[in-house]
This record gives sequence, structure tokens and C-alpha cells, in this order.
Amino acid sequence: MASSKRTSGRAAPPDLERAPGDARGDASIAAARRSSASELGALAPLRAAGAPVIHVGVDENGLGPVLGPMIVTGVAVRARGARPGSLGALVGDSKDLVSHGDVALGEAWARALLGAIGPEPRTPAEIVARVSLDDQGALLAPCPEPGRARDATHPSAMCWPADDHDDVRFTADEALVARCRRLVLSWTSSERVDGRFARRTPFQIVGVRAAIVCASRLNDEGTAGRNKFLVDLRQMERVALDLHAASARSAERDADGDEPLDAVCGKVGGMNAYAPHFGPLSARLCAVEVEGRAISAYRFPGLGRFTWLRDADAADPLVGLASLVGKYLRELAMERIVRFLRAACPDPEARATLPAASGYHDPTTKRFMLATLGAREARGVPERCFRRNA
Repeated sequence: MASSKRTSGRAAPPDLERAPGDARGDASIAAARRSSASELGALAPLRAAGAPVIHVGVDENGLGPVLGPMIVTGVAVRARGARPGSLGALVGDSKDLVSHGDVALGEAWARALLGAIGPEPRTPAEIVARVSLDDQGALLAPCPEPGRARDATHPSAMCWPADDHDDVRFTADEALVARCRRLVLSWTSSERVDGRFARRTPFQIVGVRAAIVCASRLNDEGTAGRNKFLVDLRQMERVALDLHAASARSAERDADGDEPLDAVCGKVGGMNAYAPHFGPLSARLCAVEVEGRAISAYRFPGLGRFTWLRDADAADPLVGLASLVGKYLRELAMERIVRFLRAACPDPEARATLPAASGYHDPTTKRFMLATLGAREARGVPERCFRRNA
């Protein structure tokens, strides 16, 4: 039986670590993912069949690197019926489908999803502006030299270019973007698209949101006693709640009543019990549906359900979509950092040989950190804005 409790934000942050990699073969991994999908499918429905529900998938990218931001991304749809169980071969775990230096699929999905709910974005900067939970003022708030006019040499331009001419460009092949557009159309239409069977219960794309937590903000959170796992958890809450609020403002909302939130998130570290560590959800009454290694789910009266699921990006297609878009946003952020510091290198040879770092704990990133020390000093980039403390 579910147990009810009033959550509290005063609990000490969890001391969590990622489980070390093991030697499971592909078959074992696939079995674990099927098990996660089965656990998710066993949860009781939030509404009667045919009633609309706001289904959200949330995942993080960049929890463990030494450089660059942590990105928490969510994708929301409105569906009458069960949560979408499959969205095709181009949706899944971003670790399987994209890689450092090749995130074309993530870019294509970001463009196609945003194009389904508004004008298609024309630049990467427009994608960031449209999906970011925080406005430009909040994103720039941790940056140094706030009183100085922003230009291409301002330290804030490392993460937030002052001019589109200095920014990264789209790289995805138009054929790939078009393919993603057609897939989105096939999900949202009751008609056949490209010969595909029409969906029995088409759904609407509600929105895409991302919390972008820069190195400086992560370091500040750590100084305040909140570790990166706790930051990740609370940003997941923010993203899902924002998407649910956006759905309530949309023209397609159910006229017969509130549409409950069904949020599925990737598991945070090795956490099983989430309620003691909630942030935005801490003031709400919640009922524990299940808590365990594979799945932890909580009901909130008047809101819906939050679920944290192991291997969620592979087991749930909406989480997989969020993971792909988030991976693109994370790689975009690292490319901006590399471009800014490459331009700051006074020696042409040094500029030409500066490696494109992933930001993770790898030899290339270590070389990048050493090679850009002078450029960072010249541009006034403080260590807190460049390197994470944990």
C-alpha cells in the first residue's frame, strides 16, 4: 500500500556515487532495460482510458565532467491513452546514438520538436533561448565583470556569445532533420505519413525545456552544501513542473478538467528514496507507490506522478528524446568554450592545435585545460567559471 508523507527540503543532501561499470554483456543490459520498461508499465494509470495526460520524459547530460555545464532536459506530450512505448529507431539512449563531436541527431530532434510547436529555430542560439528554463539575465548572473559591455572578448562570451556571428552553426544534414520532422508528424497525425501506419492515439508535442547549470553555479551549490546529485534531482523537478504548467496554458488542454502530470526521469546516482531530498516538490503531500533500485515512484494529489527509472533513456522513449536533445545542448556548450578559448590563443599554431575537448575526465580534456591557461587569464575567465570543483 502507498504511504503518505509531507516531504521536507531540510534533509541532508544524499552522499551518492555512480555505480562502477560492470561486465554485463549486451544481452544482460537489454534484459535490464526491458525490466525497467516493465516496471514502468506496471504502475497504475493516472486517469481512465481516453482521458488526456501530460507525459514528460526528463534526463540529465553532463553530471560527471570536469568542464562545461550540466544539462537537465525534458520533453512533454499530451496523450489520450497510455504513455508512448515506442517512437522509432532514431529515439533512445544518447550514449548509443550520438557521441562527442557528432551530435547531429540531437540537433535534428531539437529542430524538429521545436518546429512542431512554433517556428523552426534558425540558429543554435535560438534553440537555447527557446528551451532554457532561465532567461538571459539569470544565465548571465554568475558571469564576471557584469558592468562591462559584452563583446566577443568578454568572459561571459565563453558560454553565451555576445553576437550570433561568433556562435556555432547548425551541422545536421537537412535530410536527417527532414526525417525527424516526418517522424514527429507521424506521432501527431491520425493520417499515414510516409507509408507508416497511422497512430491509433496521436498525441501533441507540448514543449521542450532545459535547465542549464554552468560550472560556476554548480560550484556555488557545492559551497552551499548541495552536491551535484541533489542539484540534478531538483532541476528535474523544475523542468517537469514547468512543462506541466506550460500545458495548462496551451489551447489544446482538456476542457473537462486538469490534466495530470506523468513525469519519468532517469535515476539519480544510486538513490532509491527521493522524497527526503525534494526541492520544488517538498511542500506537496506525496504518496510512495514504490521505492527500489529499478524504480521509485511518487503520487502527488492534484498534480500527478513523478517516477525515477533505471536505464530510463533506453526504456522510455520520451526520456530518450530528452537525452538526445540534452546531449546536443551539452556538446554545443563545450564547442562554444573551445571556440572562445581558441580565439584567445595569441599563437596561430596554438590555435590550430588546440584540441576539441569533451569536458570529461580524459587525456584530451587535460591537455585542453593546460593549453588554455594563458588564454583564460588573458580573457579574465576565473577558475570557478571554467572548472568544476566536484
